[in-house]
Amino acid sequence: SPLTTPAEIRYNIGEEKTLLPLAYLLLIFFDSLVKNKSLKVAAYSIITAIVQISGYGTGFLKAFWYKLILKQPLETKKSLTKLYNRG
Repeated sequence: SPLTTPAEIRYNIGEEKTLLPLAYLLLIFFDSLVKNKSLKVAAYSIITAIVQISGYGTGFLKAFWYKLILKQPLETKKSLTKLYNRG
């Protein structure tokens, strides 16, 4: 029938949301498979990409929270030098 139910509409929208991340992960898998010629390394490449993007996103959200929500100043060269040149 030409009319769709709300449940069918929600299902179709959900499919579209997962298509881009799935395509991205498949591209990473096949690129790694071609370059490394190893299924194991290709599988690890997917895990690595997810961890890397999660870490980047977490850092971005943390910086956004501190800078824009809490109105804290950005780190200065002096504070970073003090932090990373301990002992």
